[in-house]
Order: sequence, then structure tokens, then C-alpha cells
Amino acid sequence: MAVDSLLLVSRLLSYSVIMMSTCMKLPQVWKIYSAGSNKGISTRGYWLEIVSYLVGASYGFFYDYHFTIYLELIILAIQSSTIVALSIIYSRQWNIENGLYFMIVLVFGINAIFKMVPSIILDTLLVMNIPLSSSSKLLQINALYRMKTAGDVSLITWILAAYGCAVRLFTIVVEVFDMTILTGYTIGFILNSVIVIQILYYGDKSKKTD
Repeated sequence: MAVDSLLLVSRLLSYSVIMMSTCMKLPQVWKIYSAGSNKGISTRGYWLEIVSYLVGASYGFFYDYHFTIYLELIILAIQSSTIVALSIIYSRQWNIENGLYFMIVLVFGINAIFKMVPSIILDTLLVMNIPLSSSSKLLQINALYRMKTAGDVSLITWILAAYGCAVRLFTIVVEVFDMTILTGYTIGFILNSVIVIQILYYGDKSKKTD
């Protein structure tokens, strides 16, 4: 009975994360769109984030985990792609690097859908995904530190990201107890929280000086 109750709570929390993910990055999308700029946004960081989401979702899909474990990763990858597209448009960063990232995401995504990625590669990628995901957030932390302003970075987006990681720590323990995934979400929670603190500390100083 206790196990069933924990599973029920886990599934309810998972659904809350999935519902939250449908709008988690929309404040950031709107902020970039309304400002017409990508000030304070690390485009490279978001590319790494997209790859990280795809690796995590592909791993869960390949091993037939319940869809509530990884569905939000697919939703977030789509929203992050929108942020990257807007960032490229407004900053006019039409370059080889962005083209290379696009090809990597496209080819990996197609192979993952048809489960054509070997399990040993997925297992390796999931381990590599921890520093990859961390790198995307560290790039954002560095961007905020250098600019000393929150600029167009959305506080709501990063608060929701921290909440999502915190919930996943519970759901992964209850449902699959995968230490690699747990490690990733633990580090993600810490780094997301650092970004939230930075945004609160720096604020949007460009508006204060206008």
C-alpha cells in the first residue's frame, strides 16, 4: 500500500512537471521576442541544452520507461529550439557552428525515434550528458556574471527549471532509481538555483539606467 501511494504521488508530481514544461520556457521566448534581442542569452548554451534533452528523452524511450519520466524533455527541447531560432534571428548568428549543431540534433533525433541508436552508445551518452547539461547552465551562469545584469533572461523560466529538477529527484528514486539520471538532476537543481540567485541579485540593470 505504501509503495502504491508513493507511486501515485510520483506520477502526480510527474504530471505537474509535464504540465509546467508546456509553458516553462514561454516567458523566455516572449521576453526575447518582445525585446527584439537576445541580450544575456547564451545561444551555445541552449544548443547544448537541446542535445542534453534529446539524449535524456531518447534514453527513457529506448528503455521503455513510463512516458511521464521523460515527456517534458521533449517539450523543453522544442521550446529551447524556439529560443535558439529567435536568438539566431535577432543576433544574426548565421554561422557554421549553428549549422553544425542543427545537423547533430536532426540526425540524432531521427535515429532516436526509430531506436537506431545502440544501447551502449545511449548509456555512454547519458553519462556524458551530465557534463553536457552542466555546461549549458555554466555558460548561462558565466554570461550573467560577465554582463552583471539579468538582461532578457527570464526568472520564471529558471525557477520552474529548478522545481522540475527537484521533483525529478523524487520521481526517479521512486520509479526507476537510476543513479546516472539522479546525479544529472541533482547537479541540474544546484546550477538552476545558482542562475535564479544571479537573476535576483543582478536584476535588469539596463532598465534602471535608462
